[in-house]
Amino acid sequence: MRSYQSGDYDHAYKEYERLLNKNKEDARLHFNAGASAYRNKKYEDALQQFSEALNSPDLKLQQRAYYNLGNTLFNLGADAPTPDEKSKSWEEAIKNFENSLKLNAQDQDAKHNEEYVQKLLEELKKQQQQQNKDQNKDQKDDKDQKDQDQKKDQQQNQDKKNQDSKDQQQKQDDKQKQEQEKQQQEQSKKDQDKDKQQQQAKNDQQKEQQKPDQKDQQKQGQKPEPDKNQQEPQEGQNFAAGQMTPREAQQLMDAAKGEEMVMPIKPEIKQRPQVGPIKDW
Repeated sequence: MRSYQSGDYDHAYKEYERLLNKNKEDARLHFNAGASAYRNKKYEDALQQFSEALNSPDLKLQQRAYYNLGNTLFNLGADAPTPDEKSKSWEEAIKNFENSLKLNAQDQDAKHNEEYVQKLLEELKKQQQQQNKDQNKDQKDDKDQKDQDQKKDQQQNQDKKNQDSKDQQQKQDDKQKQEQEKQQQEQSKKDQDKDKQQQQAKNDQQKEQQKPDQKDQQKQGQKPEPDKNQQEPQEGQNFAAGQMTPREAQQLMDAAKGEEMVMPIKPEIKQRPQVGPIKDW
């Protein structure tokens, strides 16, 4: 007790623990050990000792143990790392203050502390609700953004697939068109070659059919008959040997009529290539 009163709470707690090893059932030792730990800010040790002090048959000691438990739980909650742990510890503190007031309704400290911690707890819950609301909103926004991004990606993928399909179809159409054009060109070339062959055959046939009489006459060793459309030679023109001009023929006829034998003027004979036998006049 002297160490406690002098402020040496650590030494006081150790001494109370030494005494408790001899008498574990003494609630007063637990209460004083809890007070020493609380003053030394060892709230976990204080919580354990004050909880043991509740077993005292002394209601006054119980009421004070409840009150000190309330304070201990409040400080544990203040140091809690998370809002949930803080809220849980403060709710337990309020219960202990209420139990203290049940044993002594006139304890103004217990009443004040209960109202104070209740107010802090309400503010904490409001903060948690706002944080949860903001968090839910952020999560919703993130989800909406994620959904939009996913839809955008899906649309882009679908557009790419459609474009790829369109390009593939276009390639197939172009290839098919090229093949058709190639086939048309080949067919056109075949038709042209066929037309040329037919025309060549027709020309050959026409050549075979031209002047058949001349061929027959040449085979018989005769000179072809002159063309009817060919004009008779005029006076002064050269004639083949043995042939007379129309004028000479007329003179011969006139001489015959007058019973005068006049020899025709012999035409000038020029050397020329022989093309075959000549006919007598």
